[in-house]
Amino acid sequence: MRKPLFSFPDAQALMLVFDSIFNSSRSPRRRVNIVSRKPNAYTSYHPSELVGCRFDDGSRLTLLVKYWVGPTKDRGHPIGPGYEAKVYRRVLQPLGCSTPQFFGAHNDPETGATWLIIEYLEDGVYPNKTLVQLASLGLTARWIGQFHAANQARWSSPSLSFLHRYDAPYYLQWARSTAQFEAGNARRHSWLSALYLRYEEAVDFLLSKPATVIHGDYYADNTLIFRGAIRPIDWENASIAAGEIDLASFTNGWHWQAVQACELEYQQGRWPEGAPADFKRTLDCARLFVLFRLLGEAQNWPDAGMRRWRFRQLRSVCKRLGFG
Repeated sequence: MRKPLFSFPDAQALMLVFDSIFNSSRSPRRRVNIVSRKPNAYTSYHPSELVGCRFDDGSRLTLLVKYWVGPTKDRGHPIGPGYEAKVYRRVLQPLGCSTPQFFGAHNDPETGATWLIIEYLEDGVYPNKTLVQLASLGLTARWIGQFHAANQARWSSPSLSFLHRYDAPYYLQWARSTAQFEAGNARRHSWLSALYLRYEEAVDFLLSKPATVIHGDYYADNTLIFRGAIRPIDWENASIAAGEIDLASFTNGWHWQAVQACELEYQQGRWPEGAPADFKRTLDCARLFVLFRLLGEAQNWPDAGMRRWRFRQLRSVCKRLGFG
């Protein structure tokens, strides 16, 4: 799917939206002035910018504004800042999660664009870039375990019915895409075709596990440590599924010592009384899905060397699961 063409709004349009956000009936009136604007260097799919604001009391705030004009679904999954705004409003805010502060969303009637306005964590550090990397990774794994525990009893609430739920077709499409991309490689394609039937067993197993709200894209570059707290960002892929998927994503590719530490921290965060006996098998089934999703995203992406490495990981997980 191509990125839609987009032009950033002018300062006046931004000011009108910010004025409505910071001067609602629920907050005292605060005059806001825009003092700086620059494109977000870490923009991935959605256009975004950093907007520096100064209020009449002298306080300052940097906002991250995401924009989106385009389809609202991709491979059956809702996408865009509008969906992410619902995640902030209905999932994260009621729990008081240590995520970036959500200020509001705006639907532009002229362009059809949806805006998401959140706090920009300017001094945030990725957990794999800290001086105490292993401890930071463990704390980030514990955070998501605690998040899964908090949401296991509330995911079926009517207020969360908007969330995408992973079902069998969603899981299976990634393996199918991977096999199609590798059709030219007869040896690999033959192996994948045989694995596909066994993958259905893994999918059935994941669907039988207790569901919860997952981040859906829980990698180190989507988490920050900011002022001593874990602050996961980019919640646009939040869904209902087995929580082990987030742990499988987060630990993908790490050294075995880091993986073991994260697994232990996750278990202690989610199940202080003790993890289920089949935790390891559930996690390996989740790893199988994560690898298929990475391999099935696009042909020849990100490069041949990385794809070979991911296929080696895929074979290792299959052996542990007894899939050959």
